[in-house]
Amino acid sequence: MIRTRQFIVLLTLLVLSACATTQTEVEALDQSMKNYEMALRWGEYAYAQSMHKASSEFDPTVMARLREIKISSYSSLNSTISPDLASAKQYVEIRYFNEAEAVERTFIDEQKWEYDPLKKSWSITSPFPTFK
Repeated sequence: MIRTRQFIVLLTLLVLSACATTQTEVEALDQSMKNYEMALRWGEYAYAQSMHKASSEFDPTVMARLREIKISSYSSLNSTISPDLASAKQYVEIRYFNEAEAVERTFIDEQKWEYDPLKKSWSITSPFPTFK
């Protein structure tokens, strides 16, 4: 009987510690997605680009073009996370105004996210949005 209680207590502790890890990773993903959204909404494109796994600095002509882009709406449509918490997908509807063309456009951005357990952070593996 004592062994059964010890086993149940041990099992409960293991489950609770697993839940804490899961919660931390999910919270980190949520925060990373919010940071990315805010960077795009406020025109901080270099910061948003740095959140991409294969990040590199923008060419000056690309930065000049991005300065003409103003995000008017950023709405998460759907997001999923893999059972092993190693990857996630988010579909976002982005509405933006291109000042150079005086036109508003909308597109769906499919974001693929990947968790790095060593850095304990999420990064985007999909390309940076092309505001066409």
